Amino acid sequence: MGCLDPEDFPEQISQFAEDITSFLECLNEFPEFTDEVVNASILAFQGDLKVGLNLPPRPVSLTFVAA
Repeated sequence: MGCLDPEDFPEQISQFAEDITSFLECLNEFPEFTDEVVNASILAFQGDLKVGLNLPPRPVSLTFVAA
């Protein structure tokens, strides 16, 4: 891993926020891992990352399956 340029930090955080959302979407494909509290927490964290960068949060559509 090379040195990170401070100029790249906002893009790295933005990509991290996208990766978190992708992880949540994948996790919710398994009904036994669907938890509204966890979803809300992860989406709030993703939103906090975006707000910190002054970027709009990415809309996420999650489908909940009754267990």
